[in-house]
Amino acid sequence: MGVISLLLVWDGVSAILSSVLGLYLALPDFPYRWQYSLGTLLAAWVFFALFGAYRRKLRPSIFAMPLRLVGASLAAGFSLSLLSGEWGVTPAALILTFTPLCALALAGRILLSKDRPQRQGPMRAAVYGAGELGCLLVDRFGGMQGPRPVLFLDDDPAKKGTLYKGVRVVGGLETLPRLAGKVDCLVVAIDQLSPRRLKKAIQLAAAQGLPLKRFGLFDQQEEMSAARLGEIHPEDLLRREAVALDATPLRALLAGKTVLVTGGAGSIGSELCRQTLQLGADHLVAFDISENGLFQLGRELSSLYPADRYTLEVGSVRDKSRMNQLMEQYRPAIILHAAAHKHVPMMEACPSEAVKNNLLGTKTAAEAAIAAGAELFVLISTDKAVNPSSVMGATKRGAELCLQLLWGRHPATRFCAVRFGNVLDSQGSVVPIFREQIARGGPVTVTHREMRRYFMTIPEAVQLVLHAAALSHGGETFVLDMGEPVAIYDLACDMIRLCGYRPHQDIEIQFTGPRPGEKLLEELELPEEETHPTSCPRITAFSWREWASPAAEGLFEKLKEAASAGDGSQVLALLHQLVPTYRCPPIQEEHTM
Repeated sequence: MGVISLLLVWDGVSAILSSVLGLYLALPDFPYRWQYSLGTLLAAWVFFALFGAYRRKLRPSIFAMPLRLVGASLAAGFSLSLLSGEWGVTPAALILTFTPLCALALAGRILLSKDRPQRQGPMRAAVYGAGELGCLLVDRFGGMQGPRPVLFLDDDPAKKGTLYKGVRVVGGLETLPRLAGKVDCLVVAIDQLSPRRLKKAIQLAAAQGLPLKRFGLFDQQEEMSAARLGEIHPEDLLRREAVALDATPLRALLAGKTVLVTGGAGSIGSELCRQTLQLGADHLVAFDISENGLFQLGRELSSLYPADRYTLEVGSVRDKSRMNQLMEQYRPAIILHAAAHKHVPMMEACPSEAVKNNLLGTKTAAEAAIAAGAELFVLISTDKAVNPSSVMGATKRGAELCLQLLWGRHPATRFCAVRFGNVLDSQGSVVPIFREQIARGGPVTVTHREMRRYFMTIPEAVQLVLHAAALSHGGETFVLDMGEPVAIYDLACDMIRLCGYRPHQDIEIQFTGPRPGEKLLEELELPEEETHPTSCPRITAFSWREWASPAAEGLFEKLKEAASAGDGSQVLALLHQLVPTYRCPPIQEEHTM
């Protein structure tokens, strides 16, 4: 009997006993009314279900389930009071009925949420994929260690009924619902499984309450013998194949060069640091205002590279003298500019800080690069810079315009930009937020059912930056082919299933409404941008057909003055002048950071 069935029986018995107890304590001389017990039973089942007391995740948090049960008991008691007059039942009887019922219902859920005795022996695994990887899984875990393969699932009808070392192919993936009680987990053992089929596997496993694992290679450079069990990650849920680009031109670009990465302690910046060293940069300078982030990065790099291969520097791109000193000291050939404020709602509240960091910080770093004779400067921008509806997007578009102006005057330094979509699993992004909310038992919060975003993985983001550096002749904006935009709601549902739960049944999804500055769908290019292909088929370049207006330089100075004064309304007005496509939001009171 399943957990939900046990709860229904428990609550039914508790309702009948509580009704008898309530009548006896409140009305000891009153004759028993079977209609009252039946009404209590039905009211308990109905309102417990409406309040989510029969979800498979019994204790989503310390307070959530008790509150659900109390609310359900109050609602059931109130509904029953409408009929109790005909039965002669007093309010005291109702209170003495539903108080013990609520306590018994909670006790039942506590008892059933405890770890129940597990079936002895290893977990019985259904292996999805009867190919080379699946057979290797049988060879490795056919004994008593790890999940024990007991059957294969394979989408090739010709394999149905075949055996490998006693493990039979019983059908395709859609056979899984008919295997209830015969397997304890599902292991995906297909190396190039499409995201669509992986999503189907996640849905079917979650519906059966089965843990899901992956068996395969987690690094494309590994040999087949290195295959191992691991988790399925959010990037596996992209509705397209992940982009992998040739690293050969990157090694040629970086060989013997000093590379400066601003924002080097962030999600993208730290991965840029790792990859530039791995691809042969002579020296890396990681620059960030976060000393803790740099400390952690330094601990990691120290275990992989000698100390003379990298330097960690603390400071801010806002500090002109610090940037000039840094550029003069290290004379980097390549600057990868990742330092930025990226959280849209926070920048709506703090527009001056967004201008100081994203726009003026870029200008300061770029001018210091020119003075030091740098060969190449790559700005990490965002799709939010296209027809921006947020302060963050407008400041990033302003940074792009700043580089256009500088490149027109100083062509010896090649300037280019890359536009990112949302980066999966980066710090503060939606994936770790969803993961944390699911771990707490929900609810998972989504701003709008139709909210869609372009997504890229951290490795894809870093590849785009480095390939842009290799491809750039100066005066381009590069964009990765990220496929179709993904609905945030669909991503939330996928992640809930990936954790073994059912959306809206085990874990709630709440719609909170778009936040200030958010659009339902981002764009990747401006109408006036001239598109042309590159030697990398998954990367498109937009040429800067004309440089930013010289009047923009005067606006930069005015923005600097307004931002320094903390004048949020003036900052927004000037941003609108600098970026005419910016849809300026209502003026808000400036917050300081």
